[in-house]
Amino acid sequence: YGVCPMGDSTSTTIASGSIFSGELGEALASRELLGLVILWSRADPSRVGEVALFSDDGLTRILGRGDGSLGDGEERLQFYRQRPSGLEPRNPLEGSGLSRKQLELSVSDAQTVGIRSVGRAQLFVNGVRRDRGTVEPGDTVHIKNQLLLLCVKRPFRLQPLHSPLP
Repeated sequence: YGVCPMGDSTSTTIASGSIFSGELGEALASRELLGLVILWSRADPSRVGEVALFSDDGLTRILGRGDGSLGDGEERLQFYRQRPSGLEPRNPLEGSGLSRKQLELSVSDAQTVGIRSVGRAQLFVNGVRRDRGTVEPGDTVHIKNQLLLLCVKRPFRLQPLHSPLP
């Protein structure tokens, strides 16, 4: 996987095949999007800080272990390292305690993400056991003993840091 460069401040180029490619990517470039950030991963602690951003295309995304086709037109949630230079796609989630289909997620409006547990591991939202519900920025999503996520709202494109010249 390579970096998906975003170009200058007026254009956005995302790798083909991404949910953020083409016209959708262009439309989202200047917006803030809902996302889930990895706070802890039992299987791979190096994934802390990676983000999965949600487009508002109305599709349900699946969070789970592994990659490949899920069938039935379902699409797997993709995690990225978000940099000012672009979104860097990361490998699929791992961990034997995480089901291939663990959570179904969809943006129900611009402020919340609908969530439904369909896998083996228990789901906790803000520390409370749930089978389904909604999350908004600031809420935590814990897949018991596997993954801890934070719901965020962040810009699609990070601005580069500017330091004063000496």
